[in-house]
Amino acid sequence: MIELLVLGGLVLVGLLVFGLLALVVSVIKLALFVVLLPVQLFVKLLLWPVRLLFGLLLLPVIGVGLVLALIVAVVAGLIAVVVPLLPFLVLGLLIWAIVRAGRKPVPIAS
Repeated sequence: MIELLVLGGLVLVGLLVFGLLALVVSVIKLALFVVLLPVQLFVKLLLWPVRLLFGLLLLPVIGVGLVLALIVAVVAGLIAVVVPLLPFLVLGLLIWAIVRAGRKPVPIAS
């Protein structure tokens, strides 16, 4: 029974060490973020026209991709509607073939 108490204490100490380590890393991360924030803002401001240019250049590619995706979606929708109706189509063709086979051929007037 004492072993479980010792094991619980070790787990608690491990969690405490992990929590302290996480706190130290969080403080360092916050300090670096505050120090480097002006640099990040300057780089983002400097790269804004480049990102805008690439976005404008990719606009036709995105448009073509959207058109292709729309075509694929429409075809998939049509297939999803038609496939469940195939047994009825086969049954109708079978009935039509039986009825047609039972008729007498019409003589060709010459």
